[in-house]
Amino acid sequence: MGKYIGTNKRREMDLMESTHDTDSRVRDWLSDPEKYIQEIENAEILLDRLLHEREMLLAYIKALRAWARDVAGWGDRKSDQPSDMALLEAMLNLPGYLRKEIQMDYETEKI
Repeated sequence: MGKYIGTNKRREMDLMESTHDTDSRVRDWLSDPEKYIQEIENAEILLDRLLHEREMLLAYIKALRAWARDVAGWGDRKSDQPSDMALLEAMLNLPGYLRKEIQMDYETEKI
C-alpha cells in the first residue's frame, strides 16, 4: 500500500490530474494559489479605491451643479455654506491627479 496522503492534498492531486487537458491558468492556480490570492486581494484594494474616487467625483459634480444654479440665479440653497466654497471643498477632496487634470483642462481653455 502507498503512503497516506491527507484528504486536502489528495483533492489537490486529483484536481491536478483531472485538469491535465484544461486551461493553463487553472493549472497555474492549482500549482501556486497564493499568487492568485494576492492578485485578487490587490484587485479588491483597487476596486475600493475606485469606488472611493467615484464618490468624490459625484460629490464634486453635485457641488458644481449647485454652484452653476447659484450663478444662473436659480439658487435654492438649503445650506449655509456658499456654493463656491462647497465647490472648492469638493474639489480639494478629489484625488490629486484628478485635481491636476481639472486644472490643466481649465488652463488649456483659457488659451
